[in-house]
Parts: sequence; structure tokens; C-alpha cells
Amino acid sequence: CEVRCRASQGTVGFARCPIDNTDPQGGVEWSAPVCEFPDCVDTVPPGYMKTKVGWECAEGYIGSVSLACDANLECNGGQYLFSGCELLLPCVAPDVDPCRYDVSGCSSVQPGSSCSIRCRAPYVGGSSIARCSPGNIDPEAALMYSLPSCTPLCPEPATVPAAYAREPGGWAWACADGHVGSAEVACEVDVACGAAWA
Repeated sequence: CEVRCRASQGTVGFARCPIDNTDPQGGVEWSAPVCEFPDCVDTVPPGYMKTKVGWECAEGYIGSVSLACDANLECNGGQYLFSGCELLLPCVAPDVDPCRYDVSGCSSVQPGSSCSIRCRAPYVGGSSIARCSPGNIDPEAALMYSLPSCTPLCPEPATVPAAYAREPGGWAWACADGHVGSAEVACEVDVACGAAWA
């Protein structure tokens, strides 16, 4: 017998039952027809756009369009099946010490874009650039960055212990007159991001 395409155009296939078949549940030998839809409905999903020269990924998407025409759910016509375009996604902001670094501008950096990582008071120092890879489609992708060097800056203490004094013309500490030893003083930042000498 002939096997024809349903609701489409194409070649004709054939099926036959071998003359010596003894299997009541099978045994059919057949070749499928090649079915094509002369007209396909343009039901365009997000991420795709039609141009004068064909189909391409819409703005905000990346990839190469793959297009096929297949039967719709009612099997009474053809519809396009789109694939190949992926949504571009922003990179995840750096997970850093919130007292030391300011990454407020890095919360939603788009692919191919960048942001600045700065020192947050009471820290002082430079800044660095964080970049999101062009073409990023990974929702968990992190920014590419190196952290700036940030040093805590403590205010002058209200009172200085009698055994300590500032070195002349500098920020370093030394033992006061009448005392001996090596002064060990550090500017430390607490959990509330406050800086104090210790």
C-alpha cells in the first residue's frame, strides 16, 4: 500500500507485508515519505526577528538561527520551529567584604560591559574594573575582576596612652619619651565597619 503525507506535500512511501510473514503483531516493511509544508505560519517566539535577508537573533540574544517547518498541534498545517538563539544575561556581582569594597555599580552588568570596584570608607586606595564576558548566557556567571588594594584609615584617637606618641612628621607610632620598646599599633575595622586604633 501507499503511505502518504497528511496535511502536507511530499513524496509517496510504500508499505508491504512479506509473503512469508508469521508475526501477527508486526512484520511490515515500509519506507516513509518525505513530507513538506508549502506554507508555514510565522509564530515567532521571543528572541527571533525576520529581516530582508532571512531570520536572525533579536537584540539581547545571541546564537545562530535554526529553522524547521513541522506539523502544528492540530496536524492541519505547518508551523515554524525556532532554535539557536539564547538570551544574553547579566553577570553576578562579586561576593566581597562589604566593609572594604564598594560594588554598588556591579549589581547587573550586561555582557560586554564593565563596572568599577572601589574602596569603601573607612578604607582608602585605588579602584579596579570588573567585566562581564561578551555573549554571556549563564545566569550564574561571575564578573571577571581583580580587587583593588584598600587600606583602613583610622581617625586620630581622642586620647593617646601615655606610653605612645606619633613619630615626627609621620603617621607611624613610636614609644613616648621615657619608654622603651617597639610600638605595635594597628588600624582595625570592626563588624560594623568602624575603624579604630588597637
